[in-house]
Amino acid sequence: MQNILINDTHYPLRFTIRTLMELDSDLVVSLNDLLFKVDITTELQILILYYGIDKKVELEELIKWYASLSPQELNKLNVLVNGTLLESVGVGRETTDSNITNEDSKEQTFTESMEDLLCYVVTNIGISMTEFYNSTPNLIYKLCDAYMKKLEADFNLNTNAFINAWGLTHSKKFKPINPFKHENNSTTKVVDLDKKQEELDYLFNLGVSS
Repeated sequence: MQNILINDTHYPLRFTIRTLMELDSDLVVSLNDLLFKVDITTELQILILYYGIDKKVELEELIKWYASLSPQELNKLNVLVNGTLLESVGVGRETTDSNITNEDSKEQTFTESMEDLLCYVVTNIGISMTEFYNSTPNLIYKLCDAYMKKLEADFNLNTNAFINAWGLTHSKKFKPINPFKHENNSTTKVVDLDKKQEELDYLFNLGVSS
């Protein structure tokens, strides 16, 4: 977790689902537009920082402190804050949870999508509402990805168990599938030069004899 030194005090910088939903409600534009469409003004940048430190500093005091920074300090601060924000919401992540979110999620606001996600994770994954709101969206997405992979693994195990049960009761020659043993199923056969020449000579001799 990153920390920001403001007036001789360190404040943790973290965007939880709760603080992001509060930011979303306080913005003139939607949070989704803020992330992908809107140029971030100084006022918006300060507001992002304000919620990033969970409003631990009065907004007026934060505005004065922000105005006192040099251009180099401002640039470094903005990169840190915006990078933490993007990482928290999971921008650019690879996901396997295409079945988790609503098909119309692109039309939803950030808050609406989080409310849908809350129902899903509380019902299926079993975390509490408090844990959900105190987590970053990116962490919740990772939990959902892990849950989907577990469902897939359980499905494969059940399928293999059925195949094994059927095969063992219908054929004495059936070889049970071991789902925990990863065999090399590659059909590519590496042939050395001597073996290749031997096979070519054999084929050539067949053509001569005929």
